[in-house]
Amino acid sequence: MLRLTKWERFWQLDVPGGMIPLVWNGMMSCGGAWFFLAASESIAVLNHTCALPGIGSYAAAASEGRTRRTEGPVRPQH
Repeated sequence: MLRLTKWERFWQLDVPGGMIPLVWNGMMSCGGAWFFLAASESIAVLNHTCALPGIGSYAAAASEGRTRRTEGPVRPQH
């Protein structure tokens, strides 16, 4: 095929043709992982909120209008 060796075919046809799907899948995977990471840091079970320190709890506190201290988890307001 096109008088290319297997190595040349790989680098000249397969790699360029596969880059778009690889980059697309990487973007989708990182987006999903980032969403899961942020969501997993703020867990609510039976009206009790457990928030771990991290970007997810910071985002949850900011969306609720609370301030975030630098030490310890975010405490729920009653």
